[in-house]
Amino acid sequence: MAPEDADVALFGETVTVDCPLRIAVLRVPTEESLEEIERVLLSLGAMDERAVDEVESAHGGDAAIRRLEAKIDLGLRLLVTALPALRGPPLIRGAALSVRGVRLPMAAVTVPDGVDLADPGWYLRWQPLEALPISVSLPVSMLARSTDRVWWAIGPLGTGLAEALERQVFRQHRRQRAEQRRG
Repeated sequence: MAPEDADVALFGETVTVDCPLRIAVLRVPTEESLEEIERVLLSLGAMDERAVDEVESAHGGDAAIRRLEAKIDLGLRLLVTALPALRGPPLIRGAALSVRGVRLPMAAVTVPDGVDLADPGWYLRWQPLEALPISVSLPVSMLARSTDRVWWAIGPLGTGLAEALERQVFRQHRRQRAEQRRG
């Protein structure tokens, strides 16, 4: 498939996240089942939604609680920074993600000797929340490649996992748009 066609297939008329992402495509199979990955995404989403609701409901809120929450967030970020094993996938600029797939710079893909990108058995390793070093692995297959980019289709996924992924991508898209408005 041509790169232009892959862009349309993966990102046409769907919510897309195109900010730096903690993401990688690896040849290492996942130890998690798709059901476990669905539970992780649903849990992250529930936690993320509660955080948004709490911020909105505590608009005036107790300043001491907000300071304590900020200190906990900072402590988690410092812990993740201090412990390289917890960092998850590298932060990749120039990536784009939708519920259908991902476009990555070629440098973000580690290709073992004797393995072709078109071979089956590739997995997308993605850390949905920057503040939490929890990553999920999703099966992917290469759709297209150019000299500097690779397009990967996500799947096959069950209905529940596809819906959980869609909600998580939407939340990340919403955060990206909010940051753009603030910045």
